[in-house]
Amino acid sequence: MGSSSDMSRNSSGRSGREKSSGKSTSSGRSGSRSRLAAGVAKWLTTSGRKWYQNWILKNIVVAGGSMVLLCVVLVWLSGLWTRHGSEFALPDFCGSTISEAQELAQANELKLDVTDSVYLPHIKAGLVLKQNPDAGSNVKRGRRILLSINSLKPKMVEMPLVTGYFLREASFALERNSLRVGKLIYVEDIASNNVLRQLYKGREIKAGTKIASQSEIDLEVGIATTDNTTFIPNLEGMPYSIVKEILTDNSLNLGKAIFNKGIKNYMDSLNAVVYKQIPQPVDTPVILGTSVTLYFKSVDKK
Repeated sequence: MGSSSDMSRNSSGRSGREKSSGKSTSSGRSGSRSRLAAGVAKWLTTSGRKWYQNWILKNIVVAGGSMVLLCVVLVWLSGLWTRHGSEFALPDFCGSTISEAQELAQANELKLDVTDSVYLPHIKAGLVLKQNPDAGSNVKRGRRILLSINSLKPKMVEMPLVTGYFLREASFALERNSLRVGKLIYVEDIASNNVLRQLYKGREIKAGTKIASQSEIDLEVGIATTDNTTFIPNLEGMPYSIVKEILTDNSLNLGKAIFNKGIKNYMDSLNAVVYKQIPQPVDTPVILGTSVTLYFKSVDKK
């Protein structure tokens, strides 16, 4: 009997301890999981979430900055390319001083080279006379423009001996020495167009005398009783710069040069053309040395 009772109490005791032990283990595991979950939650709400948010912002800022920089570079390159590749009308340098031409070239990103200089007594020294390409031509930035200017100082040349030569030969000799034929003064002689005297500013000038280039030399030439006529050429449309030479070749003088209102200075006259002449070109001969009056008008540069 006793033995059976003891066994019953022992069995109840073990069962109670087992239940108590199971509850304690289960409670411990549950507490561990709760603490782990709480730790993860705390990490996410502090360090984890902060790191995640900073990483996103950092990449957004970097990506955005890169895009802005790329756009700026592309726009700059596009503008640079467009500016360099596009053509524009070349400005007019003629009539400008060298300093004015340089300022204009700099403003249009052009390069200037003075490649030639001549001396024209009727034009201010140092002015641009010609340019290549011509004004109005389509050019790109960086183009090199060639200029010809009026010399700051006249080049001194020797007066050649032209007396004893015929008019055409004398004209060539003067041209070779950078001089020009002035007025033709005809006097009676046994031979027509034979040069009798060479004159500079109304006085006879000896061969070898130093004078400024492009000076005009008047020639006293003979005219015979026969072979003393010539014909008047048609000068309409001819530029002012060559009509004097044409008249001299035909043993004629330039009488008056009359310019319209659009021609205000000597530079403008270089681009003027004849639109009327008196006498008119006819088949009737005229006496050597006849003066021809010319009317000039301005023409637009192309």
